Amino acid sequence: MTADTEEWERERLRHPMFGESMSKDNMAECWERSSGTYSFDRYYTIRDSIINDLSELDVLNKGRCVLDIGCGPGTFAIPMSRYVKSVTCMDGSSGMLKRLAENADTDNIYPLEADWNEYVPDGSYDVAFTSLCPPTNSPESLMKMEKCTGNTCVYISSINNDDSIHIKIWKKLGKNYSYVGYNTEYPYRFLKSIGRDAEMRTYSQKSDIELSYDAAFKGEISRLSQYIECDENVNTAVRSVLDAHSKDGVVRYCSDMTLGMIVWNPTG
Repeated sequence: MTADTEEWERERLRHPMFGESMSKDNMAECWERSSGTYSFDRYYTIRDSIINDLSELDVLNKGRCVLDIGCGPGTFAIPMSRYVKSVTCMDGSSGMLKRLAENADTDNIYPLEADWNEYVPDGSYDVAFTSLCPPTNSPESLMKMEKCTGNTCVYISSINNDDSIHIKIWKKLGKNYSYVGYNTEYPYRFLKSIGRDAEMRTYSQKSDIELSYDAAFKGEISRLSQYIECDENVNTAVRSVLDAHSKDGVVRYCSDMTLGMIVWNPTG
């Protein structure tokens, strides 16, 4: 293991799901529970730019079959389907695949309910694609993506910072958690270190959302409850942070949302 991969592992394990020792079943349950409300609203401009770039790079064309790993409700799969022969949409959540079916507007989308950690690749796809999918965030999973295709791999993740309201709440609770382990620079440096001719591009979009204090409080409690029991101490910590970020009963979430995309060929 190199110094870069050791740093990547340390940062990855600072995610609350590891810090709170969530079981695999609990992680799957959280994803299933979020299937009805999961939204990509803050990333749509980025999403469209990524699709356009993949088309211009000829990663997406009418002769290609794509495997979308952790497809969710079809955020990328649906627009990709207009450019390619087919998109196989893999997700472990039946709720996410149900939303995909409801949203799909082409007939070349094929749902596949499967757990990425248990999936056995057969190299039958032209493109292995994943976006914002925590289970693919490791050297082992990048290598597994390569076994899905002899052609092209595409990996997308957030380039996060640690100054969000949510992270401040964790710190108020005495937890040194972080989402920095999902920074796209880590898999990019790993791929370069093993000789892959990987290209990385970044995309940004301003996000400025205003919520009533009560809505912000409920949202933060809901997010925390995925990992811990929200007792009065947690309520107090949430209110303490929100109080510092509210004005006239409104909490403003303002940030620059940045995603990184890596495109590479498994043969290097």
